[in-house]
Amino acid sequence: MSGTNVYVVQLHAMSLTTAGPPRFVGVYSTKELADAAGEAALEMYEPNRMSHSVIIAPLDDWVHHQAPKDVA
Repeated sequence: MSGTNVYVVQLHAMSLTTAGPPRFVGVYSTKELADAAGEAALEMYEPNRMSHSVIIAPLDDWVHHQAPKDVA
C-alpha cells in the first residue's frame, strides 16, 4: 500500500560566505509543482546565488509519527 507524499521545497545559498539556514518555499502535492515553485523562487535572487531542494516525505509519517503499516 502506498501512502500520500508531500514535497517540501527549500532554497539554499550556494556560497559558504552567505550560507545560512534553508529558506522555506512551500509544500506541494506533486514533484512537478514543487520543482516549478523552486525554480520560480530562484528568480528573486541573482543567478547562481541560490539553489533549491525538494524533500519528498510520506505524509502518514508526519501525521502518525510512524511508518504506515502494510495492509494484507
